[in-house]
Amino acid sequence: ILNNGATGTINNSGTVTKTGAGNTTFSISFNNLEGADFGINGGTITNQGTFTNSGNILFDGGIFSNTATLTILANSTVVGTGTINQTSGILAVNASIGIPSTVTLNLNGNLVVAAGQTLTINGTWTWNNGEVRGPGNIVIGEG
Repeated sequence: ILNNGATGTINNSGTVTKTGAGNTTFSISFNNLEGADFGINGGTITNQGTFTNSGNILFDGGIFSNTATLTILANSTVVGTGTINQTSGILAVNASIGIPSTVTLNLNGNLVVAAGQTLTINGTWTWNNGEVRGPGNIVIGEG
């Protein structure tokens, strides 16, 4: 889904699911609203626009690759088995969230955890590049 030079936003209040192998690219703003499901059931979703989440990111073996700002808001969840690749841009944790042991987090951009919030990483976390800063907390679990 490309913006072709125009501005646009997807406001998901239902379910968006990527299935099968291959790559799907978003280059527009995407808001996964509270109670909505954003599923990656295979292949890769590459997000090149801003992605704001207050819903559910559901993995079933897929990869979510983000090159822009990925913002985690209140009521966000991440479940299933998969990978989050923050290849550039910012992962902004504005609400406490736990990443399960079955989800790998690869960070090549900046990670910012807001004041009073906690990012708990229970699985594999690879930090290759960028800044990690608070004033919030990062907890590395047993994964």
